[in-house]
Amino acid sequence: MPPTVTPTRRQLLQGGAGLAVAAALPTPTATAAPRPTDRRPDVVHRGRSIAVSPDGRRLAVAHAARRTLELTDRRTRATRRVTLDGQPAELAWAPSGGLLAVTTAFWDAPGLELHGLDGRRTRLDVGPAPLAVAITDRPRRIVVAGGEQEGTLHVLSGPGYAQRRVVPLGAVPRGLAVHDDRAWVALQAEDAVVHVDLATGAVLRRVDVPALPDRIAIRPDGARLLVAHGGPARDLTELETRRGGRRRTLAAAPAVGAVAYAPGGRRLAALPETAAVLSIDARGRRRRLPTVSGPRGLAVAGRHVFVVSATTGKVGRVRP
Repeated sequence: MPPTVTPTRRQLLQGGAGLAVAAALPTPTATAAPRPTDRRPDVVHRGRSIAVSPDGRRLAVAHAARRTLELTDRRTRATRRVTLDGQPAELAWAPSGGLLAVTTAFWDAPGLELHGLDGRRTRLDVGPAPLAVAITDRPRRIVVAGGEQEGTLHVLSGPGYAQRRVVPLGAVPRGLAVHDDRAWVALQAEDAVVHVDLATGAVLRRVDVPALPDRIAIRPDGARLLVAHGGPARDLTELETRRGGRRRTLAAAPAVGAVAYAPGGRRLAALPETAAVLSIDARGRRRRLPTVSGPRGLAVAGRHVFVVSATTGKVGRVRP
């Protein structure tokens, strides 16, 4: 049997891991013509990330190591594949469901692509190594965390997202969660999460957490933040977001692929090594919900939770 190799911290940090659309989109600098996409049945489009519109109707799946994503209308079952200018990293739907934001990663044409339901699309510069993305409607903003060692938060707002604020954060931003015009960002290289006022760009708080904070999620009422950790860590960290709030540790599994909150405050964690989604309710009761192999990403809409397989690209659905 070959010896077990434990990755160094440096190696861990280098890995990583509505209808008024026309008014929401900035004026495109160029119109992207349709491009052919490989649709051979023997080609596997492995999943990298997944997002669902708030009404649960539209699913978006980004493909790993390809310049494509797939859009599905769950009501009509219509599916179409879209070719991007770079390899997609993460996705976010606007609360209205009419606009999809896609970051394309630092290793392949870094940027932010916006896709409207009317077919309009545009591309924006949001600095090097963009990763996590979120969209708010009231006020209308797009928020992008990235930059690796020169970690930044780009806040785009105003008509056409023409107004831009760049907030210095710290090294290696990863997960991003937005609530009430404020953002939480995990700084993986600094073992901390930071709280940012999106209206002013002020960093309001910095909270130290266990090593390698990675994926994060905020409860719908904004009262708690759930943090997954990279490397060999097997636990989740949950923070009460008020100043001086408690911190608790929740046992999970190594290599958590994503975290989220379901209605009722259930904590969710995608567990790639066991092909399951872990559900922990408010009393600490735990269930493992079988799903697709290598579940990556968690997309929540009402009572339904969607994941995508990092090995086959199949979408799974569970009810926590």
